[in-house]
Amino acid sequence: MRQLRVVNSEEVQGPDSFVKVRSPLWDEVKALRQVQREGDEDEALERAEEMVRECVVEWNWTDENGNPLPLPGKMERLGEMLTAEEMKFLIRAIAKKDTKN
Repeated sequence: MRQLRVVNSEEVQGPDSFVKVRSPLWDEVKALRQVQREGDEDEALERAEEMVRECVVEWNWTDENGNPLPLPGKMERLGEMLTAEEMKFLIRAIAKKDTKN
């Protein structure tokens, strides 16, 4: 069973915001690390986006107008709806790096 964690996302989405993430599968982590070692930055970003789509299972995030954002798995293009800071936060949350629960 994949572990689920609720992570406070106030630093990127404001008060009372959260994201619920599922632990990535080991094969997903290995594939991302391999691409990073090979130096293919574009492929590494694509793999990271896939991981965000797979691992973010719930949140209460909104756009700049306060409208609820669809989950990453339902977004056609993450880059059109999420900032670089938000994507970095999600990747850290999934990897359990520098997040406050």
